[in-house]
Amino acid sequence: MSKAKTIFYQSDTEGLDEIAEALLNGETVTAISSNIEDKTDFWSIDNVPYRNRVCRVDLSKALLDSGNAKTQDEWAEYSRQAQQSNGFYVGDFPLYYALFSQLHSLREDPSMRNTVEEARKFISKQMFEKWLVTLTRLQYKKSGEDTIVHGYGTPDPYEIQGEIVENDGLITDADTKAQSMLELLTGESDVAKVNEVYKWMTEKETYLLRVNSKRDIERVAGFIAYSGRVYLFCDGDPGGSGASLGVKIYDPQGRA
Repeated sequence: MSKAKTIFYQSDTEGLDEIAEALLNGETVTAISSNIEDKTDFWSIDNVPYRNRVCRVDLSKALLDSGNAKTQDEWAEYSRQAQQSNGFYVGDFPLYYALFSQLHSLREDPSMRNTVEEARKFISKQMFEKWLVTLTRLQYKKSGEDTIVHGYGTPDPYEIQGEIVENDGLITDADTKAQSMLELLTGESDVAKVNEVYKWMTEKETYLLRVNSKRDIERVAGFIAYSGRVYLFCDGDPGGSGASLGVKIYDPQGRA
C-alpha cells in the first residue's frame, strides 16, 4: 500500500522536486497550491498548516484595538468576544509562525511577490514598534516536564509538555539548545528554517529568551525586534501588556 503525502507548492517551481521524489517513492501525492489575496482591510492567506489541518488565515492590516496594549488575560477575553462577532482576534505562537512561514514560502512567486512584501513590511514594522503578545502561556515547573498552553484563555486551548528551561541565546548557537523548545513553541523542529523565516521578516537573527532555571512560574510568549535581533520572548510577565496582530482562521470548508 502506498503512503499518502500532502505537498504544498507555489505556482512557480517550488515544491515540484518534492512532488517528483514522492511519486518516484511510490507515494500518493496530494499537491496543493497556495495563494494570498489583498483585501481592503486584511490579507487572506490560504493553505496555512496549523494544528494538523490546513486553514485559511486572514491577517488584519491594523493592530487589534487600534494598537492598544493589554495583558494576555485581557487579550484572551477580547478574543473570546471577537470570535463571537466574527471579528479579528489574537492567535497563539504556532499560528503566527505558520502564517509567517507561509508568507515566506510565497515570497518569490511573481504573481504574489508585491502583496507578500506588503504583508511582510506591515508585520516587521509592528515587531520593531511593539511587543506583540500571543495566546501562548508557558508553565515552567520546578520538577518534571514544563507545559506550554497554546490558545490560552480560549474555548479550545491545547497543552503540550516538554523540557523548555535552558540558556538564552541565538537559536542557531549550539549552546542555546533551541531545537526542542522551538518545536514545542512553533511546531517547527528545523532551527535553520525558523531562523530563516524570522530573518526574512525582520532582517535580524533570531534570539530565544526564556526562564533559565527550574522553578514554578508562568510566563507569556510574544515577539519583538530591536537591538539587531528578533526576540522569541518566552519570559513575559503575565501582568505586562502589549499589542497584538489580528487574525481569523477558517477551515478548508471556509468555516470560521
